[in-house]
Amino acid sequence: MKKMMICCMMFIMLSVSISSAYALTVKIAPEKIELPETEKFEINVTAEEVSDLGGFQFSINYDPAVVAVESVIQGAFLKNTGRTVMFLDPVIDNAVGKLSYGAFSFGNNPGPNGSGILATVKFTVLDPNCSTLTLDDLEITNTDGSFQSVNTADAVLIKRYAVNFTSGGNGKITGDTSQTIKCGEDCASVTAVPDEGYQFGGWNGDHTGDENPLTIGDVRKDMNVIANFALPDECTVNFTSGEHGKITGDISQNVKNGGNCTPVKAEPDACYQFAGWNVDYTGEENALTVENVIKDMTIKAEFVRIPPNLSDAVRALKILTGMQPEKPICSDVSGNRKVGMDDVIYILQFVAEMRKSS
Repeated sequence: MKKMMICCMMFIMLSVSISSAYALTVKIAPEKIELPETEKFEINVTAEEVSDLGGFQFSINYDPAVVAVESVIQGAFLKNTGRTVMFLDPVIDNAVGKLSYGAFSFGNNPGPNGSGILATVKFTVLDPNCSTLTLDDLEITNTDGSFQSVNTADAVLIKRYAVNFTSGGNGKITGDTSQTIKCGEDCASVTAVPDEGYQFGGWNGDHTGDENPLTIGDVRKDMNVIANFALPDECTVNFTSGEHGKITGDISQNVKNGGNCTPVKAEPDACYQFAGWNVDYTGEENALTVENVIKDMTIKAEFVRIPPNLSDAVRALKILTGMQPEKPICSDVSGNRKVGMDDVIYILQFVAEMRKSS
């Protein structure tokens, strides 16, 4: 009803035209309001780059669960040139979430130009949350009653939320575990890192899933997110062999968590000997049974050449003189797959040095 009264009082018996000569903007300022800084806040409805302002009306739509309009204060801009101004009583509907307000002027003076405040609106915060204040039903007129084309800019009510990441035990979280996030924005990424022997079992609390690393998008509430870790049901143990040997037994075993592997044995090639296990297990026992397996493992058998002795030198000399040695040849210490005097000399020098050290 009041909107109709505004229109009648402002525009009756006036020809209406549309003008786009000015880049007129009506906006809510500030455009971003953080909640809750206080229990109350206020905004200004401002006009920018207006020419010969004669009257205005607007509505603001808002979320009635988040804020309520407390009062509307007249802006001074419309009165700047000395015209008589009539401000209409605001229509406030805090149940629906809508405020309607307007004013018009009359007199012989021109209307104000430039920028200024049309009205100030005071709000009470009911439930801090992210939402918007939206301009609606906007009309701006010159003093001759003609409408001006206008751009609008709404406002955003911003709430910051606390997002905390914690470990349920047997692991840790890397990254920022205590974050403050603006409503609608994304968290920084965090990664769940299990302790040795455990595996990541997913997130729960205010977020469920098994993505890792985790980035929570579009945050709109306080959140506590827990990383869960558990022992795997089954572990895989792979046995591999270095050069100059092989492994007998089951070289890839699936073992129940906490169980034992079946035995494997490292068998060196001729002229080589077993030097021990490494990578995820160290030791020299052969055959090997790995007990109490609680994680995936890779275990490698290493082999080294048997050190030369005088018997190797003798066998090498027999080969050089055309004789057939009585044992396999391990005398190719130079690695060229031929037995020559260089091997004999190396063996004799090696044995001499060994005797000196002993």
